[in-house]
Amino acid sequence: MSTAWAGNNWQLIDQDGPLTMVGVTFGIGLLNEQVESAGSLSIALAALTSELTRPVELGAGETYVPEGLVELHTDTVSIAIRGSLDAVSASWRRLPVLFTGSIVSDDVLPLRPEQPVWPADLLVRTGRNAATLARWQLTAPDAHERARRLLAELNPSTGHVPVVFFTTDESLVGLGFPVQHDEGTAPAATWADGAPRRGGRTSNDGAGNSRNRAGLLPRPEEDVLASALLPRSAAGAVAADLLRAQLNATPANGRAGLTVRAIVVGLGVEYCVFLLADRVPDERTRRSVLGEFSRMLGLVPDPWIEIALAESSRVLSPRLERERALFGLDPVLPATSADIKRAITGAVETLHLALDLSAAELDNGSRLNLGGVAEDLKPLENYWAPNFDGEQEFHTLATDDVPSTSLMVTPNSIVVPVRRTGSEAGPAVQWDGVDTSRLLARVEDPVGTVTLIDEAMRNVSIAPNQFAHPDRVMRAVEEHLTGVARLSFLGEVQLPTAPPPAPREGRSRRRRVAPADRRRRAGVWAGLAVALGAVVAVNVVPTIFDTTVTEELTFGDTVRLANETEITASQFDVFFPRAEQPDYIVTAIVNFCAGSDSDMRDLPPEVQRTVSPDDFALVNEDGTEGRLLESDDQLSEGTLAAGECTTGEVVFISSTVFTPRIVYTNSAGDEVTWLE
Repeated sequence: MSTAWAGNNWQLIDQDGPLTMVGVTFGIGLLNEQVESAGSLSIALAALTSELTRPVELGAGETYVPEGLVELHTDTVSIAIRGSLDAVSASWRRLPVLFTGSIVSDDVLPLRPEQPVWPADLLVRTGRNAATLARWQLTAPDAHERARRLLAELNPSTGHVPVVFFTTDESLVGLGFPVQHDEGTAPAATWADGAPRRGGRTSNDGAGNSRNRAGLLPRPEEDVLASALLPRSAAGAVAADLLRAQLNATPANGRAGLTVRAIVVGLGVEYCVFLLADRVPDERTRRSVLGEFSRMLGLVPDPWIEIALAESSRVLSPRLERERALFGLDPVLPATSADIKRAITGAVETLHLALDLSAAELDNGSRLNLGGVAEDLKPLENYWAPNFDGEQEFHTLATDDVPSTSLMVTPNSIVVPVRRTGSEAGPAVQWDGVDTSRLLARVEDPVGTVTLIDEAMRNVSIAPNQFAHPDRVMRAVEEHLTGVARLSFLGEVQLPTAPPPAPREGRSRRRRVAPADRRRRAGVWAGLAVALGAVVAVNVVPTIFDTTVTEELTFGDTVRLANETEITASQFDVFFPRAEQPDYIVTAIVNFCAGSDSDMRDLPPEVQRTVSPDDFALVNEDGTEGRLLESDDQLSEGTLAAGECTTGEVVFISSTVFTPRIVYTNSAGDEVTWLE
């Protein structure tokens, strides 16, 4: 997709299809939002989008409702509208007068933001901010009032926040906001809590580097393996995938068989790439894989770089150009081998490995049992354990079904006992809870339960009414809560440590949905990945190391497996909840054309020409999955002859739909994702 610029603040991009689009990207995101303001940026964007998608009068009694698109990320936010040229133009003309608190009513609900991959690591790199708590979707008590004030700061006419406008129609360039040729507003020099940003026109690199030095960090998110910083450029995006490939190819992983994926988020002038495994490795595997990776990271083979360069045109997106302009960077250029090597060198210097270390390993920089981790990698945090000197112990009331348990309030912690099973190593009882010197937020729900979250993303929940003397409990707890941000859950949100809901048994027969039941898709996600060029995951060089395929495609695209099997997912659609169907229904059409036999050790030759509806899953961006339903036109299950094709429907039911994707996997290790 090509790009042209008018001045420094208007980007003209190619039109994809018959609809016109116009939008704006702000150089501000969740990393700029203070913890005590959580939800205010989201509410402000929701209110703006609601106003822009009001019906537009086109004359002769005709009205048109444009589609609203919203993106809420770590360091940028975008809103856009899409539809007919006349309707989009009429709606966009209203935007200059909408940056006023009067459009934020008390019933505006926050949008669900991008979910952080490794919040504790993000906090170390950027300080205390709303992005680190985004997975819980929390809001401040006065979030709506803060959103009203924030709208005035977002107004592009004030120059408080960097902005870039974009459109697919040249006639809309300059509409509402004139073309500017000056340098524009510089991004803030710090993140929300004053943590310095690296690079750019206003940064303090010395302080920023101290937060981002290479080191070791505990890992509450068990599938996370590592993170590193890369330049926000085409070379940085390619380097992210090469890091994934390098970790995937370590000899230790050759034995472990983990499939590694890379997810990239923005940190101003840089990307942060997170490397995740497809399953939770045991501690021995984690240490051996990461130990080898830490030594091999800077030794990416040149042939890999050459292969990646041939594919690197994929990452030259209008969005990347727009974001570089926001953060005061030069226009994006194609990646070169030298650029990629410099990016990898920078990643070595900012590498964080996700490792839990014992007190002995952390004492005096000891390197006990670290599986050969590079010697210059030191712990980024001091070892923490509850101090039970002077503790106060409280017991819950026992019932016929639930025995009494303890809550310990100590000088440096609030903890509860967790009993190990007989098969687990270690003491029979260990204490889980929070470091009260590093509390990040207190979260209260309508029934009075208080959940405390610390900077390491540990959490503990306290239900005062379960104790014989709730007032005494809360007095002891409150001694640790001075100055801690008070937030609340929006709706029913489970903490990561909570057990998942029990699966529902069997499958449901899906009632055919008549065309009249189709609804306009939710503006928070519909079409956004294509329209705004979103970077969610990176995979530029998928086939360097093995015969399996890991691809991320757009609906309608076809993937070819190593045995020449071709799979297409298309006609993706979402049906909104109704009175008789309270959940979302998501559908897609799959065309599967079998290739030849596969030559894979320990697997049958027909492994990649066998298909089943169970090979496909609906996965939301936050990791929640839909449930497969049977339908009248369901994709057939079976093994196909070479050259034989089958087409059918896959249907899912889900209580939520947020940046959904259809994911295909098979026992050969192929994984293909289709996004809107």
